[in-house]
Amino acid sequence: MTNSGSFLAQYLVEIRDSYRREYKDNYDVARFGPAKKRSTRISTVCKTAGRRALLWVGLGKVLSVQEHMEEAFMFVAPWLQRLEKLYAQLCDDESKQTLVKVAAFRALGHRKVKLPFNSKRLWNDIGLLKHLSSTTDIIATPSVHTAAVPWELSRMDLSSLRIPITVYSVPIAVYGLFVAQEYRCPCLPKPVEADLPPSTGPLPERVLRL
Repeated sequence: MTNSGSFLAQYLVEIRDSYRREYKDNYDVARFGPAKKRSTRISTVCKTAGRRALLWVGLGKVLSVQEHMEEAFMFVAPWLQRLEKLYAQLCDDESKQTLVKVAAFRALGHRKVKLPFNSKRLWNDIGLLKHLSSTTDIIATPSVHTAAVPWELSRMDLSSLRIPITVYSVPIAVYGLFVAQEYRCPCLPKPVEADLPPSTGPLPERVLRL
């Protein structure tokens, strides 16, 4: 994807390319709970299989792809002017691509669009972070709208990651904040030694809830 063109043009390219995708490993069970089973009614199965069969032999493509594109377009249509304005203000291709991917994901769901952050490395690193989570020192939290079940915040000592801090959190949040550092702005200068306050001895332990 290049920075040329409009949001809508790049969005429709993403939608078109997603037509044949069928991801089966693109769902966060811990956050959203068990995935809903897809309908297995004979009529639905036959309709889906028939469309795919016609597609592979070069028939039926126009109608099925058109419906796929129209559904995705109607999802963004009410906010298209704002999305175009935001897209134009983004200064790099990665940011533009992320905006397009997020919009497509919201329109079509996890079976058709995979966000760039979702990778094998992500889940391998989260698996390693789980070993830092206490199994006894846990804070239960109320259920929130983004979680299917209440989160349990385990005490996590991050000193093994060369981060002198202890948090009550979940592995995926620790990964985003401290490992991937997804909120760090690369355009800001890094602090130098002269910017840091003079040392006054060891700092007291800090415990955060994230």
